[in-house]
Amino acid sequence: MNRRRTWTAAVLSIVTAAAVVLADRVLPPPEPAPAAVPSVAEVATAGAWTCAVGDARAGTELAVTAARPGELGAGPGVVELYALAADEADPVSLPPVFPGAHVRTGLEGDQDTATFARWREAPVAVAREWRLDEGDDLPPATVAGPCASAWSDRWVLPGMSTDGGNDARLRIANPFPTDATVAVGFVTPQGPQEPLALQNLTVPADGTLELPVTESMPEQPDLSAVVRVLSGRAVVEGYQLASSEIGGIDGASLLGASPASAETWTVPWVSGREGDASWLWIVNLGDRPAPVELTLHTAEGGVPPEGLPEVTVAPGQLRRVDLRGTFPEGVTAGALTARSDGTPIHVAGAVQRSDEDPARTGFAVQLGAPEADDTWVASGGDTTGRLERLDVVNTGSETSRFTVTLFNGSTVLRPAELAELEVAPGQHLSVPLSEALGEVGDWSAQLAVDEGAPVVVGRVGIRRADALHLVAHAATPEAAWSPSNVPVPVRAEPGIVQRLGADGDPSVPDAPSLDAPPAADGAAG
Repeated sequence: MNRRRTWTAAVLSIVTAAAVVLADRVLPPPEPAPAAVPSVAEVATAGAWTCAVGDARAGTELAVTAARPGELGAGPGVVELYALAADEADPVSLPPVFPGAHVRTGLEGDQDTATFARWREAPVAVAREWRLDEGDDLPPATVAGPCASAWSDRWVLPGMSTDGGNDARLRIANPFPTDATVAVGFVTPQGPQEPLALQNLTVPADGTLELPVTESMPEQPDLSAVVRVLSGRAVVEGYQLASSEIGGIDGASLLGASPASAETWTVPWVSGREGDASWLWIVNLGDRPAPVELTLHTAEGGVPPEGLPEVTVAPGQLRRVDLRGTFPEGVTAGALTARSDGTPIHVAGAVQRSDEDPARTGFAVQLGAPEADDTWVASGGDTTGRLERLDVVNTGSETSRFTVTLFNGSTVLRPAELAELEVAPGQHLSVPLSEALGEVGDWSAQLAVDEGAPVVVGRVGIRRADALHLVAHAATPEAAWSPSNVPVPVRAEPGIVQRLGADGDPSVPDAPSLDAPPAADGAAG
């Protein structure tokens, strides 16, 4: 046989084998159906939240809010908060959280700080807000969003960018007393990539690991990260910084990670405003194409985006769907639902705001919500000089009637203008909060569906003047603090030794004495 042909065939065989191995590692086989596990309780009595992103480096401020959903008269929730720093878990004292109220605390530490919150007696929704104002090489911006309540052996961050002035980073937190091992891969519009240097990384017990994605995958406008937990347990989030000195945009955003794929995702806010660019990142980790039907939710109802009724995402690839020019005439804001036909996907949406003044620019990446729900909680910080609102999306087939209750840091408010609101099937509705809240140091909002279809809810906020500090993310649904029938995943890989046990799981010690609620109801509106 001709030697050149033999050599060529051998090279092709090696390349093909390498591609198969790579796809198998970054794109694991379809997840098996979870085994039926009997529920031990209809109401959750304990749980935990992990905030991997948000630290206390110089020039920044980090605050964590634990909000207690529910009606007055129900019992309070007890929260144990820990700051993970220098491979230690330092406890932070918090008072009990009564229904409709919240507790908020600032954290001190350094660049490696993450937070872990256990709750018991009654559920709470935990979120963080990380304000960047004076830090070196940091844009003036706010990184905010719910913390993670789930555990998974695979975390997917559907979209980020490392081109131009964008700097994307992964933060992996391990709030348990034994080390965890992870492997990091990426998916691009061309397919999967798995840098050798990012395999078998150790996340120390009670510690964090930060990975600068820009160093491993530079100049990528569209990038998805896949983090596999090989041993132990870990929670993954990310954040992205943008500098106007290079790309003309100043801003920062949380990059939420999905613990599981789904066939339906809703991004609560997309913008068709002049000067704004909106797009979706859709990643398909399956082994067959994913046809995705898109619905743009407007104040008039749900319609296909103009020219984009359906897109197809190839197996093992990421696709950006640009929404500019797809809004109906006169529509400047809405929400977007992506439904795949039998192939689970992961979806995030992005909004980027441009302006002649770099201070009035910004961007936000929103992890989509996989399901509608009957109760949602959102929280935030100082409202002075800010506009805050909830965006409500009805993805169902019947009208939804709902009420929004507020807490201003001391008093539960039930504004008349936020009671018995309606959102029709397919409709997107913006609910302003600023007037009802006034100028307060911190706040939380609870939306409860009184009748009809469940909804999807997001928070959107900006500063009225000076640096924009754009914040946009899905709120926390009831499903996030409800009991789960799926056991905590602990994955074993060949050649890796791990200890299995209950250490670090939410505990239920004897209940301490509880003080009186923070305040009675106050009337507003």
